[in-house]
Amino acid sequence: MRAKLTKAMIEKAPVDPNKHTIIWDAIGGFGARITKGGHRGFICTYRNGAGKMKYISLGAVNEISVDDARAKAQAIKLAVRDGRDPAAEIEQRKAAQAAGFQTMGVVGVLLVGKQMGRIRTLHPLLTQLQRQGFRLSRALVDMALRAAGEFPTSTGEG
Repeated sequence: MRAKLTKAMIEKAPVDPNKHTIIWDAIGGFGARITKGGHRGFICTYRNGAGKMKYISLGAVNEISVDDARAKAQAIKLAVRDGRDPAAEIEQRKAAQAAGFQTMGVVGVLLVGKQMGRIRTLHPLLTQLQRQGFRLSRALVDMALRAAGEFPTSTGEG
């Protein structure tokens, strides 16, 4: 049985100069990849609808916590279960941005609605999204609330 990944396990794992190494977590398809050059990053793997193996990088070990990476992997697995192909979605988003199209997520759309006066208050909508299982980082929520004028500034004004 695989063990639950910890930062210590990942940091202690040796670098193999001949090949990449993956340390798998207890949940399938989530692990930490250690490159030949020593970079340590989280990955999520899954098979798309056509049965092709897909890999998504979740972030460097020194930039994202194990718990946050695991939560991202679980969200990807749920999307796959719903028939989506998250790696293809990422590629499509990058292609759209390269072609000059502006892309944004749900929080961005809500923020634009608030700025246009179509949404009175953003905070309860963000709370509702979180209660429905959307993983919104504290930093993203804080940024959106500040931009919407609903979050006190660091000086306590607000």
